[in-house]
Amino acid sequence: ISRCFPHVVNISCQAVIETAENGACEDAISRVRGGIREIRKSGIRRDAFTKAVIITHQKPLQLLRDVKTRWSSFQLMLRRADLLSKNMHDFLSDSAYGDLSEFILSDDDWRILRQLMRVLAIPHAYQQLLSKEKTPTLCDALPSFVEMIRLWEDLKYQLPEMIDPINAGLAKLKDYQSRMAKIPAYTYSMCKSVLSLFSILCMVTHVLCSGQSRYEV
Repeated sequence: ISRCFPHVVNISCQAVIETAENGACEDAISRVRGGIREIRKSGIRRDAFTKAVIITHQKPLQLLRDVKTRWSSFQLMLRRADLLSKNMHDFLSDSAYGDLSEFILSDDDWRILRQLMRVLAIPHAYQQLLSKEKTPTLCDALPSFVEMIRLWEDLKYQLPEMIDPINAGLAKLKDYQSRMAKIPAYTYSMCKSVLSLFSILCMVTHVLCSGQSRYEV
């Protein structure tokens, strides 16, 4: 079951993303993807964008594109776009590259995307922590399910616009959790999971708090 954790996280996060794409974040996601596509459209555009990024960030950073089968690539795409948001705005506003104004993101677009990033930051933190373990164990994976559900439930009150995407992800997690409850190993592992739950919670809280201020609404 512990080896299935990334798979279940992927399924739940794909549900979050799909619901966001067809709901509150539809326009913002469409614009950020379109803007990235246009900026990366040719070598000339990529080079011009990179030169501007080096001036502001002292690094040759590039925008990233997401891959449908990897939910984490969507999170990374948004985070990089957020980091380079000013460069994106300046490039898409430059008439030298044609009329790309339809891809310019408004302050409200960024606000809603940062909320979505906060939602996805929770499973990302748990997945990163468990992936560092050389031998993932059931008593590590089970508390992670419990805490992910709790944190997402709490986040619904903080981010009411994200209720539908969060509920979509929760439905997948709770479905899998109900299946695990029927497995005998579940009961045994829970006897060993108290300390694991505490240590995982402490580590994830540290990870989330360290990046929280960037995505505060």
